[in-house]
Amino acid sequence: MESIKIRSTSSASAITDDIVLRETKTTRLIFRPIIINNSKEQEASVKGTFISQKKGPKESWEDYYDLSLSKLRTSEWSMLNFKGIEILKLFRGLSDLYQVYHQEGIPWGEAKYIKVNQGLGVLLTANEDELNQLFDEETADVTKLFSRLLNWLSSIKTPGEVLNKLEELDITNLQAIRSIAGLSALKASLVIWNQNKENSNEEFWQKTLEENSFVLSQIFAYPVIVVKGKAYVGGKSISNSGGNLVDFLAKNDISKNAVLIEIKTPTTQLLNGQYRSNAYSISTDLSGAIVQVANYKNSLQNEYHNLVDSKDDLDAFEPRCLVIAGNYSKEIGRSSTKKKSLDLFRSHLKEIEIITYDELFGKIQFLVNLLEGESHDYVPSKEDDFDVPF
Repeated sequence: MESIKIRSTSSASAITDDIVLRETKTTRLIFRPIIINNSKEQEASVKGTFISQKKGPKESWEDYYDLSLSKLRTSEWSMLNFKGIEILKLFRGLSDLYQVYHQEGIPWGEAKYIKVNQGLGVLLTANEDELNQLFDEETADVTKLFSRLLNWLSSIKTPGEVLNKLEELDITNLQAIRSIAGLSALKASLVIWNQNKENSNEEFWQKTLEENSFVLSQIFAYPVIVVKGKAYVGGKSISNSGGNLVDFLAKNDISKNAVLIEIKTPTTQLLNGQYRSNAYSISTDLSGAIVQVANYKNSLQNEYHNLVDSKDDLDAFEPRCLVIAGNYSKEIGRSSTKKKSLDLFRSHLKEIEIITYDELFGKIQFLVNLLEGESHDYVPSKEDDFDVPF
């Protein structure tokens, strides 16, 4: 990012970087600004000089003094033309300096200021009322920005001064930040869900759930950690072909036992046509996903000792299997026959659990309401209207 270096020369003045207006290989024209405390006109805080420069013997820029306007005779004159882009450079450079002076005054010693884009600049200078208004009007965007900032903070290798500043916060404020961060991430995932209910791209959902793995953890009654997406669980032949890749390999964070998660999409069909007057058959896509995750479980158990190193801290005694597919609210709706067919089928599966996307994100919505103090009044909205127990 661009920056501005400013060094004080007295309590009332400071020099800063030259503003380069035009430049060739051997010559350039600059404006050399000076920031001042102007007692007569507070807003007039920058003065300076236009200077022509040329490359010196050591390839450094040297001021060119051959022409002195003060020595011109009556009949002599000089003219300096500026292109539009040069005027714009001057305007932007001076605007930055006016802004620094307006916010900081004359800094003592040497200081470096990072130039930020207009949007971030507005955010940094906004007062509390303006920030509240921004959050009310742009909740989704602000939530996304806050989540990205926290993700970045958690990933930087040299947090240094940033984390030192966070440690200076009152413990109450730190707890509030943790709560806001968690709530923001939950809300951001709900925005993704509401905007992509008809998205039939399985890779999109693979990536989305990898980036928001906390969503998957809401399914279980115990703490779960996603070990790997697209994890190899064995199955190659002696010719080194084939192989099984489960969409998500997770584990119980306490027992370390494996959890296998196979995902389809919210548009995956759950049921086929009516089999009898009081029953529907299970769709090929859903039954195929069930067989697939069962195969992954068998493969992992049979080849566990060849696949897992002791340092992986993963067991596979009786891995739990899960299939995420379909949209209960949209496909099943209020049809009692469809409800009975699907719920009886999945309740009789002993080793594999089936959960739909709207049930999954319904848990997220419930958790958001709980954190916001609304759980006692929770009623699913029309858009999230499903009649399935969590």
